[in-house]
Amino acid sequence: MAVAPSFPLYELPKDELRWVIRLMDPVALLNRSSTLTCDFYMNGSVPKEIVSPSDVIFHYGWDGPVHKWKQDGYEAKDWLDHFKTTFHLKEFFLSFDDYAAEVNIDFLYTQFGTPFFLYCRKNFGHEINNRILKLLAPKNSLYATTSIFENMHNRNTIFSQTLDELGMYGYDPSFTLDHLLCVNARKIVYHDSRVSLKILNKFLKLWKVGSNSRLEQLYFQLTSFSRRFSDIIMEGIPYKIVPKEENQQRRFKSWDGKIMGSWDGKAMDICRFDGTKATVCIIQRHTSIDVYFYVWHDHCIVNNVV
Repeated sequence: MAVAPSFPLYELPKDELRWVIRLMDPVALLNRSSTLTCDFYMNGSVPKEIVSPSDVIFHYGWDGPVHKWKQDGYEAKDWLDHFKTTFHLKEFFLSFDDYAAEVNIDFLYTQFGTPFFLYCRKNFGHEINNRILKLLAPKNSLYATTSIFENMHNRNTIFSQTLDELGMYGYDPSFTLDHLLCVNARKIVYHDSRVSLKILNKFLKLWKVGSNSRLEQLYFQLTSFSRRFSDIIMEGIPYKIVPKEENQQRRFKSWDGKIMGSWDGKAMDICRFDGTKATVCIIQRHTSIDVYFYVWHDHCIVNNVV
C-alpha cells in the first residue's frame, strides 16, 4: 500500500506550489519525480553534439545518487531555462572534464550562451583551449588547469578580463610575475607548489605602490623547503604583526556579501601608498605553505573592525 505524503505538496494552488518548489532542496524535488529514466547521448560524428537533449542527468555530490529526467521535445537550452525558472536561478556554470571537448564548442555556445562560471579541468589542446576560452569566456569566474595556457601568447588578455575570480591549478613553468600583475580579478587562487617565494615578495611590493587595484583576496598554496619562508615573502616590506586576539575579532566581507572569520597562522598588516590596509597570513602545513592576502577595501570591513 502506498503511503500518503506527510505534506500534500501537489494539492497546493499553483502560485503557492511554485514558491514552495523554489525553496526546496533540488535533491528533494528530484526524488519526487517519477520521470527519472534516461540519460544524455551523443552521436558518432566529430565534433559531437547532444542528439537526445530530451534526457538529462543530475549528479548529487561526487559519490551521491544519480537522477535522470526525460521530457520529449526538450533541447539543452530548454532544460537550462526550466531549471533556472524552477529553482529561481539567475546563472549557471559549465565544467569541462574528460572527453568534454568532444562536444562541438559552437553548439554549446548556441545552446547555453555565456556561462557565469567556467571550469576547465583538462588540457584539450591549443586549438580547442582557445576556442573554449574565446566562445565561452565566463561572466564571473574562471577556474582552470594551468596547462591550458601553455604556448598561449595572449594569456594576459585572459588574465586582464574583469572577473570576480580566477583560479589556476598545477605547475606552469612559464608563469611569471608579469602574468600575476596582469590579473584583474577580485580573487586569485593559485595551487602551484613550485612558485618562487620571491615572486610573492615582489608582488606585495608592487601592490603597495599601486598594482592590482581591484584585488580583494589572494591565495597561494606552494611548497618551500626553507625555514625562512616567512622572511623571504616579507623581505623589505614594513609590516605590523597582528596579535591573535585582535585578529580573531576581524570579519572580512567579500564583493558577493560573504563574510569570513579570522585565520590561523602568523598575520601581518601592510599598507598601500593610499592608506589601504591589507593582511598577509602565512600558514605552514605538513607538506605545503598557504599564503593568504586580504585587502581591506571599505566594503570589506565589518563593524568597523580592521
